[in-house]
Amino acid sequence: MQSLPLSWTLTPNENLVAEITRLNFNKLVWVPYHALETKAHFYKFISQQTPNAADELIIRGCNKYHAAELSKQGFASAQIGIEAILETNGNHFEKKSLQSLVKRGLRNGKVKLLSYSYSNLRKFELFKKQTVHSHKPQLQNLFQTDFTPSGLLYVFESKEKEWLAAILLSVNSKIKLHTELILRKPSAPVGVVEALIKQIYDDAKNNGYKKLSLGEVPFILKKNSKNNYKIYLAVKLGNMLKFAYNYKGLYHFKNKFNPKWESVYIAVKPKLKLKHLTFLFIQSNLHNLVSFQLKEYVKQVKTLYKHPNFILRLLDFN
Repeated sequence: MQSLPLSWTLTPNENLVAEITRLNFNKLVWVPYHALETKAHFYKFISQQTPNAADELIIRGCNKYHAAELSKQGFASAQIGIEAILETNGNHFEKKSLQSLVKRGLRNGKVKLLSYSYSNLRKFELFKKQTVHSHKPQLQNLFQTDFTPSGLLYVFESKEKEWLAAILLSVNSKIKLHTELILRKPSAPVGVVEALIKQIYDDAKNNGYKKLSLGEVPFILKKNSKNNYKIYLAVKLGNMLKFAYNYKGLYHFKNKFNPKWESVYIAVKPKLKLKHLTFLFIQSNLHNLVSFQLKEYVKQVKTLYKHPNFILRLLDFN
């Protein structure tokens, strides 16, 4: 195993990070993220989480190595998405179109790596409220959203010292950084996020990391993946809910960096059931995001209905 599950953090001091995040309901236990001093502690930690044989433990964000090892402890696993990996010995920025985007972004300011402090923490929390999608219900427990002492925070700062975009990262292993949040203001110029990623990639390479993960894209299965009907139902549901969570747009954004796509698994002890997927759907707050987007959709349709060319506008409505 080269790394921890996605959003789990490798830290030299577990006291730097808040308590383990552990979600419980009716014997279902989901551990979305936690800090460990070494990756070797992962399986020891897992074995200590189920003192009650009736508990059903859920770990998502696993790679194929985690899935194989967890199977030895009685877990069943299934692919639920894919992860975009940039290898620091690769050529992920060789496309002229991407180079052009980075240059355009850098005309508007510069990238800064911020140290953890109360002041920077406050600025980050305020910035989150000013970004694209900040008015919507936010997804929870799928990635880290807080700037902690063990995390890394990069911002793109304008010439006027205004934050235009920010990327929050965690240390997933000694050789891998993982992207948790990618945020930008609605007014951010084209290319600032690409410039941020390019600087992070260069810093990761210079600091000895072999991989920079751009994070997971859910609801996409690799070809020839072997899954049961429950996962295919989840993928179909994800496709139906694309109006609320545009995972395909997320895929196309990350794919422009020519990443290596790796399978991401959910592991459940003793076996995967529909109730586990329902539990994740609710605990991730996706149900509230879907409800919000449905209401917005209805509002827009009502507005279109008042337009004299209603039918033509409706056909063109996205």
